[in-house]
Amino acid sequence: MRLHQLLQAAADRLRAAGVDTPEGDARVLLAAVMGCDRAQLISDSQQEISRHHAQRFEHIVARRAGREPVARILGQREFWGMDFCLNAETLEPRPDSETLMESVVGNFPDKGARYRILDLGTGTGCLLLALLNEYGQATGVGADLSATALQQAANNAQRHQLSARCTFVQSNWFKKISGLFDIIISNPPYIGECEKNTLSPEVAQYDPALALFAGADGLDAYRTIVPRLKNFLAPRGMAFLEMGYRQWPAIETMAKNCGLSAAVRRDLSGHQRVAIITYSS
Repeated sequence: MRLHQLLQAAADRLRAAGVDTPEGDARVLLAAVMGCDRAQLISDSQQEISRHHAQRFEHIVARRAGREPVARILGQREFWGMDFCLNAETLEPRPDSETLMESVVGNFPDKGARYRILDLGTGTGCLLLALLNEYGQATGVGADLSATALQQAANNAQRHQLSARCTFVQSNWFKKISGLFDIIISNPPYIGECEKNTLSPEVAQYDPALALFAGADGLDAYRTIVPRLKNFLAPRGMAFLEMGYRQWPAIETMAKNCGLSAAVRRDLSGHQRVAIITYSS
């Protein structure tokens, strides 16, 4: 079978399974099997594929048809220009979180400063490590309740040669954290238990529940994090919390009730995506 025929058959199968981007997913998976880039698949579309490659491709297409995400199949995902490996207890880095990154970089323009960064619920470590890559003199702490997630974050730090500037701590939010931080970041769980039935199979079946759900209304993590920010923010520090697009009013109220100021940054879709919390002026 030729490459273009294999791709077409795979895309048809994925479309029938309800996958949103069947052609794109088929190309990504075949490129991974062939060890080439997607452009090469187009230029070599008439190439015959070996039985070995065809069988490998069939296996991973079956996994995708079962709604396993592409990044889970490949074991990694790109975020902020860096590749991060995943495991079963880490979320996939997602484009929504780039809004958080943009918020930090926009508010802290000095790339040579020795900022101290805290990442709560670090998962793969993608947010912390991407910031350490941006700020060459910064140091950071990544906290997570899952030891398995922390091991993956540490592996990613080593992979990107950032281990010397970060440490990872098993902690329930701030419980085992000490010191003050210039930048506090978090992409905490923010889905309400009542929303479980609205999730795609890719999320519901493959993302870790610990990183998704936070009580009936999805706000439990913020109820823990926001009141304690004063104890960990440096005098001119700022906290950047990713949130669900309908949660901003509640988080703004939490911050104000704690004597903190809060602003919001919208994502590319116009949704209120990141709460930016500072000391009141």
